[in-house]
Amino acid sequence: MAQGYLDNEEGRDPARTPMQWHTVANSGFTAKGSDPWLPLANNYRTVNVDQQKGDPTSTFEFYRSLIALRQRLPALQRGSFAIVENAPENALIYLRQYNEQRLLIVINFADTEFVLDLSHLAQGVVLQLSSRFTAMEDINIESVAVKAHESLLLQLD
Repeated sequence: MAQGYLDNEEGRDPARTPMQWHTVANSGFTAKGSDPWLPLANNYRTVNVDQQKGDPTSTFEFYRSLIALRQRLPALQRGSFAIVENAPENALIYLRQYNEQRLLIVINFADTEFVLDLSHLAQGVVLQLSSRFTAMEDINIESVAVKAHESLLLQLD
């Protein structure tokens, strides 16, 4: 029988840590003086919810932005899903569409930037969110640069 993570005594626990809320003892995950059943990450004093609140480039605020976009954009809630063919290597590109709203999600898993020509998909695009917090004014639809390890949420016109 093939061995899966459930057959392993350690399971996946060594790769997990409790939620890091604050800089206080146990990072606010459990009461001071008690021991969490998983060890805290060493960076809990600098990487935690309190430290990231209000920082527009933090993971916390990125997820808040994603949640707000999902609430505001019906295509992210109920839209159809279609993979865009011929994506660059190490990239995932897909389209979400609901009625007239079309959103393009571009995820670059590579260590290098690539450039997309989206002129076959739309007349123009509006950047809704970038994981690298890239500011993109006047996007040239024929030359959309996607940085290494960047994800983009683009609204297609």
